[in-house]
Amino acid sequence: MQAADFSEKHIGQHGLLLTLHSDWNDIIGRFNREGRGKSVFVSQQYAYALTLLLEMAEAAGKNEDAALLESALARIRKALDASAWDGSWCGGDSTTTEFQSAA
Repeated sequence: MQAADFSEKHIGQHGLLLTLHSDWNDIIGRFNREGRGKSVFVSQQYAYALTLLLEMAEAAGKNEDAALLESALARIRKALDASAWDGSWCGGDSTTTEFQSAA
């Protein structure tokens, strides 16, 4: 829960996670102006991690944690769909983990 809490405190203007000092590409932190740079890739990783954490919280009967994780997942999915997704790739949504053929 600490990682989710940290991430939820570092959300940018469009609801995506801030890059802070770097993201998956460590050099990108050099271009993060005034701490406002956002990362679609890290936001997608976060959404995936939230789905796994949510499953674990539910399995452990931690209903309060599950509710917080579910809320965070809904928020990040909405932000990704609004800011980083045109809806036409891979036959899924912005956070899908089971891609379909676009053909």
